[in-house]
Amino acid sequence: MRHHIVRTIAFITLSLGLAGIASAQGHHACSIARVSGTWGYSLQGTFFPPTPTGPATVLVAFVGTFTVDADGDLEGTQTSNANGTVSHDVLKGKLTVNPDCTGTQTVDIYDVSGKVLQRSAVWAVVFLDDAREVRGTFESLKLPNGTIVPAIAIADGKKAGRL
Repeated sequence: MRHHIVRTIAFITLSLGLAGIASAQGHHACSIARVSGTWGYSLQGTFFPPTPTGPATVLVAFVGTFTVDADGDLEGTQTSNANGTVSHDVLKGKLTVNPDCTGTQTVDIYDVSGKVLQRSAVWAVVFLDDAREVRGTFESLKLPNGTIVPAIAIADGKKAGRL
């Protein structure tokens, strides 16, 4: 009986220890180093730019890739479709990441030459699945003349590789 109790206590102790190790391995803090690499993403939403007669409704969809380095600098390209008008854009920006895997992505969107600023966006982001996936939504969208454009959009991305 005593031998059985000792084996049971040893088994419980080992099980609890392994559970603690597995739990610790599943909860890594996020950082720029963890999320640096190349990402692919898609976005769907609606912009409401002002017009002389009131806000317009512009349906948008984007697909693209961007790379984030260990300093949080971001560069990429995307193809955007706004109400059926397709354009190719260059992205330049900065990503900050908090230990809880939330963050902010600030991006300037340029024309295909990379020289003419089209708009600037600030995104609230969250990294999921051990920092292999990202979700985001607009916090703000601004035109070069300073006009704020109300926008509703959701972006989903996956990590494609590391630098």
